[in-house]
Amino acid sequence: MTAVPDAELERRRQAGAGAFWTKLTAEAADARVLQRDGGVVAAVLPRSPNRSVFNCAFYEDGAALLAVRDELERVYRDAGIAAWTVWVLDGDTATAEALAAAGHVLDANPAAMGGVLAEMDLEPRGGVGVVRSDDWAAMARLNAAAYGTPAEDWLAALGDQTAALGALYVVGEPADPDCCAFISTHEGNAEVCFVATREAARGRGYASELLRQALRDATAAGCDTTTLEATKLGQPVYERMGFRVLGELQMWERRL
Repeated sequence: MTAVPDAELERRRQAGAGAFWTKLTAEAADARVLQRDGGVVAAVLPRSPNRSVFNCAFYEDGAALLAVRDELERVYRDAGIAAWTVWVLDGDTATAEALAAAGHVLDANPAAMGGVLAEMDLEPRGGVGVVRSDDWAAMARLNAAAYGTPAEDWLAALGDQTAALGALYVVGEPADPDCCAFISTHEGNAEVCFVATREAARGRGYASELLRQALRDATAAGCDTTTLEATKLGQPVYERMGFRVLGELQMWERRL
């Protein structure tokens, strides 16, 4: 039997995600985080107004989220933000339907995933050079290329961040990496963010080896679990590493 049940992993994932966005917005003078009853947390990052992934809301109670949805829209609109999204929890059809009625559109449905570090195979395979980096701009460019979004949006959001947010790992030249991932720790959980691999470098095991190194370091630093939100392309990679699916999330985007 696993030492940490799925429900606890999901609680840690939600807490870790909220903590990361709180830290991210704290690094920007024009950004803020709104917190409301029901575990509602909304990141407001005006310097990246076109990317809803940086202007997003989480919640524990769907009814509480819906009660402040109009307020959130006013906040985003007043901040000059063109797109924001709500991360809808697995199976919460009532919230999804209400958001659709308010003009939100289903933008993506990533999988919530998590694992117990002691139960995962994190032994190095060799042949891949993984290094720490502090070049957020390089990470932004790689994510922009990997996901087909404008580089300036990512650069605006991430280009001037600091190591206080967590640990950035890359494969390849730090200034122009082939693969990257970021680890943000919170209360013993290592949240994996911004995993991206250059298209020409895919299929070589870069992301897996990078994460094995990053999660070994997280274990040494005192973490015992890890969580992430996976694209359809990334999910099989994480499953082979020992991550398990906790549920399907939905990103309901609102374009203003």
